[in-house]
Amino acid sequence: MTTILAGPKPGARLFHEVFGGVSTRRLTLVEDVDQAGKPTGVVYAKEIYGKADEPTGNNRIYPKQLLTREITALQKQIAEKGGIIGELDHPADGKTQLKRMSHVVTKLELQPNGEIYGESKILDTEAGKTLKEIVKSGVATGVSSRGQGSVMINENGQEIVQEDFHLV
Repeated sequence: MTTILAGPKPGARLFHEVFGGVSTRRLTLVEDVDQAGKPTGVVYAKEIYGKADEPTGNNRIYPKQLLTREITALQKQIAEKGGIIGELDHPADGKTQLKRMSHVVTKLELQPNGEIYGESKILDTEAGKTLKEIVKSGVATGVSSRGQGSVMINENGQEIVQEDFHLV
């Protein structure tokens, strides 16, 4: 799904990315425990979210150098704000709304092999409960992002994300 919007420069657009493809990954749910080993009721979803320099579910390629820059910025935001809020689905207008929150991204790492590892705390909201039940049922889900920037088409018809790209 690509939404064309006015961007920071001509040709820039807001796009939603499905990392890993919608049907290829199963998130792992892990329940947090306290020091005594008792479950706290807090549940995290953990998974490899995608990989640099390889086509995504939307046939876009994100260069590793670009992802290094963007993930570093997000890591700073996670450290300063305690996480990045997320929704169960993409908002049509591109704006995040608190009433649709399902999770908080608490960890993002770009591995040396280019894999993007992430962890998200599943919220006890209606959307969070829906997400938890979907994952518990064993249905494969995609992990996606929102970003704005431009792309160039390579000889294979794939979109190569350019340096003006920023995750939002």
